[in-house]
Amino acid sequence: MGTNRTYKQSDAKVTFILETLEKWQQTSGQGGVLMDGSLPFYSADGSPHQVDAGWIPEHAWSQRTLSNGQRQPCLTPSFAVKVTSADEPEFSRNHAEMVNLRDQGCQLGWLIEPTAEYVYVFQPGYPVHQIPTFDYYIDGRGVLQGFEFPLRCL
Repeated sequence: MGTNRTYKQSDAKVTFILETLEKWQQTSGQGGVLMDGSLPFYSADGSPHQVDAGWIPEHAWSQRTLSNGQRQPCLTPSFAVKVTSADEPEFSRNHAEMVNLRDQGCQLGWLIEPTAEYVYVFQPGYPVHQIPTFDYYIDGRGVLQGFEFPLRCL
């Protein structure tokens, strides 16, 4: 019963993230495709991925290909989010996947751990940065121009 409750709480958090991204896209005029967990994909190195939320600019979406005869697209989102818990066995796997996405060209990734109120920020050319509080907004860091996300809402 506890696991089901955690899933529902996590699902609501992901829904809020996706809704905030959608509002940003509508008001900013940025063309692109929003991703949710229902779209599995492969990065250029053949690694399978699935993120809770993401965004791909229109030009990158139009250039996607199919990976090795698979039905899933070969692409890397410019922005990717995973929501997890540090005490879940998947945390280290999710962390490694975000590092891989960054190394494959994802320009901004967030691994959000709502229970402990941590966000791990992944960007090419920078070490993983941990934000240890939900007391402020996090921004799109040049990838999502004008995007601000209220961490406290999680």
